[in-house]
Amino acid sequence: MSRRDRILTIAVHAVGAAPLLWLCAASALSWATGAPDAAGLREQFSALANISMVALLATLACTPLNIVFGWKRPLRFRRALGLYFFGYAVTHAGAFAADSGFAPAGIWATTTAQAFLIWGALAVLVSVPLAATANRWSMRRLGRRWKTLHRITYVVAVFSVVHTALIPGDPGEALLPGAILALLLAIRLPSVRSWFVSRRQSHPALVASGVA
Repeated sequence: MSRRDRILTIAVHAVGAAPLLWLCAASALSWATGAPDAAGLREQFSALANISMVALLATLACTPLNIVFGWKRPLRFRRALGLYFFGYAVTHAGAFAADSGFAPAGIWATTTAQAFLIWGALAVLVSVPLAATANRWSMRRLGRRWKTLHRITYVVAVFSVVHTALIPGDPGEALLPGAILALLLAIRLPSVRSWFVSRRQSHPALVASGVA
């Protein structure tokens, strides 16, 4: 691994882990001072949904960056970014489950009563097999089926955007992630992909000036 790769790897993990470490530190400090702000901490952990969305879109952006610019380095971080998404999504879901006292009946009743919670739960559940197979052993075991399975990541992203759009309050909050997702999907269309590849081959400076 080159020096640049080591620096980028450290940066990706530092940025990816920072929000959760900060929340854990805030929780520990709150309990240590004897005055835990349960409502505030719950709100902060719920805010991890935004971070999980960023991590998910970053995961999906790795291949389009390779298509458009020929950059290979971002592809090395797809798995890590995907696992950060899953970790933050599960933590976000855990904060919701805590409100129901982790009682299965309460969680089920609350979730099925509101459409945005159903879509959020679907996003988390569908991402479970993706996280479970995000390793080299599964890649070897599944072969070509591994890539097919992990295309479901786009389904998870659609579910996540719908979940955000249906949250009571400001439905416009889903516009930006929805637009980014649409762009990433468009770049992967065969005709669009071919156009970018041919353009890149006729303009090699695009690759030379980027992160190869």
